[in-house]
Amino acid sequence: MVAFASPTTFVHQGRLLDTVGDPVEGQQTLLIELFTQPTDGTRVWHETDPVTLQGGYYAVQLGDTSPLTALNFGTTTYWLQVTPVGGVPILPRTQIGAVPVALSVAGGLQPTAVTTAQRDALQVAPGAVIYNTTEGQLQTYTASG
Repeated sequence: MVAFASPTTFVHQGRLLDTVGDPVEGQQTLLIELFTQPTDGTRVWHETDPVTLQGGYYAVQLGDTSPLTALNFGTTTYWLQVTPVGGVPILPRTQIGAVPVALSVAGGLQPTAVTTAQRDALQVAPGAVIYNTTEGQLQTYTASG
């Protein structure tokens, strides 16, 4: 039996441009919030993250400062809003999507064993997790298969 745990953090990447469209550089602090609607709605989570901008680009690990564990990404749609501290919100908000494995686990699919022949046909390594679209199942390969 293989157990899956839901991630407690995720990466958000973006780019900040100034009012004339030039990339913002250097240190910036971002207020990042999740809402239940694309406009208005209820704020259900937030954290403030320092970032270093290079060419306007940044990446932050959301959930490191303020846990995401109370949110239900499997059944609820959330909208991400970024606001540079001291600035105005960057709109429109971005809908948060899920990766296929997260969707599969949230949907209650149970992993099943993959045989050596199936593994060889897919050219995957032992321990790999595979989503079988034909059977609608997560499958794992172990060396004993």
